[in-house]
Amino acid sequence: MKVAHYITVIFLALFMGYVGARMAPSDNTAQTEIKKETAYERVLRTGVLRCGYAMWPPLVLNKDPNTGELRGIAKDIIETAAKNLSLKVEWTTETGWGDFPQGLNDGRFDVFCGTVWQSAAKARQIRYLSPMFYNPVYAYVRADDIRFDTGFKKLNDPQFKISGQDGEVSEFIAHNFFSKAKYVGQPQMSELGLIFMNVANKKADIVFNVPDIADDFMKNNPDTLKRVSSEPFMLSGTAYGVAMNEVNLQQMLDSAIIEMINNGTLNKILDDNQAPADQFLRVSQPYQTVNE
Repeated sequence: MKVAHYITVIFLALFMGYVGARMAPSDNTAQTEIKKETAYERVLRTGVLRCGYAMWPPLVLNKDPNTGELRGIAKDIIETAAKNLSLKVEWTTETGWGDFPQGLNDGRFDVFCGTVWQSAAKARQIRYLSPMFYNPVYAYVRADDIRFDTGFKKLNDPQFKISGQDGEVSEFIAHNFFSKAKYVGQPQMSELGLIFMNVANKKADIVFNVPDIADDFMKNNPDTLKRVSSEPFMLSGTAYGVAMNEVNLQQMLDSAIIEMINNGTLNKILDDNQAPADQFLRVSQPYQTVNE
């Protein structure tokens, strides 16, 4: 009996030790958790802000075809904000409008600096900074097309095709407002002008986008397209984005952006880049002047 009792005790002790070892975190796991660094912490430690970006020609973000140098509103704003925070900007990763949230959350870059329109769908994946300006979105059709001059109600029909780029506002409008129409999509990071060319070449009937991009296309391709109405289809706030867990980074950059809005620096950057006031709607000051 005693021998059987001792064997049972030993067996239970070994079993409990095995279970405890399985349930306890390994040293490697604990070390990994300790060493894991947020983007905010890394930015403060290194003094470098890594930017991901997508092209938004001609004014927001564009690349010089000869030198490869980036230029535009988005570049000037984030680099001014970084300078005010005693940080340096590195433009590390070109990505797509649909792929950048994954790049942020995977830590491939710290901020999406190409700017993005605020949407509820992407707010499930990233944190937006405060809007720096607002963009109107219009509809564009072929120059001789009068089918939508009185409205877009008929557009929600399989007989019509909407041109767009995957992950961009044109795709969002097609799927969310006109889901019965056919979507003619261009892959991410393709030339944005193709979404207008699809309409001009009768591969699609209509495209929704911002006037600075559309005007640039129509300037280079005269008498091909026209804006459907004088009223925008929608408005959207334009901002930078950070990973969902980067609250401190969001707050730090927000402080710099808001400072630039309040002291007029941001609007000066828009003016210096010749951004039309009716296409890049300025942020109103959050106060009223009292006349004594």
